[in-house]
Amino acid sequence: MATDRSRAMPRVDAVWNHPVYQERYRVLQRAERDRAFCSHDLQHFLDVARIAWTVLLERGVAVSYADALSGGDAAADAHWPKVARDVVYAAALLHDIGRADEYESGEPHDIAGPRIAAEILGTVEQDKRFSSGECEQILAAIAHHRTSAGCAGGASAEGVCSAGALADALRYADKAARACYACPARELCNWPDGKKNLAITW
Repeated sequence: MATDRSRAMPRVDAVWNHPVYQERYRVLQRAERDRAFCSHDLQHFLDVARIAWTVLLERGVAVSYADALSGGDAAADAHWPKVARDVVYAAALLHDIGRADEYESGEPHDIAGPRIAAEILGTVEQDKRFSSGECEQILAAIAHHRTSAGCAGGASAEGVCSAGALADALRYADKAARACYACPARELCNWPDGKKNLAITW
């Protein structure tokens, strides 16, 4: 079956293929080569993207890719702008990219991540760049994906983070994407049982 080109996300491909992204991703994969616990790889990033997109669809704040490109209803609410699918996928691809720096220097990845992401987003090919507003959404989501601080809903899919719907959905999806119920290292994990996903929910 041929690939459906209408589902293509060239701006996300530009992030994935960016030389800085690829270099940081390789460092991260080398650092976690022997990691017994959950890894931060492409599978995790795509799991996070798909869960976050589903959460945003359920909340009614997702906008189709075509509408986003045409300037459709993406800005229907200036306080809670709708989020395009490729913005969600770009944020998910980038949310843990700072872990490479965390392994190398100890800098927390939610601090290193926005800096690296800003460099990548600002230097992709001109015709594949996200708007300044979309970049702000992506960078805020990366900076706020580790904790529920500032997020009204805590660790729930119903809450809304002060950094925006994308930040809240990404934070929720990052935790929900972990299949703790099937993890061979579950008993060694330092996550408390109350934080672990012990049943299939996504």
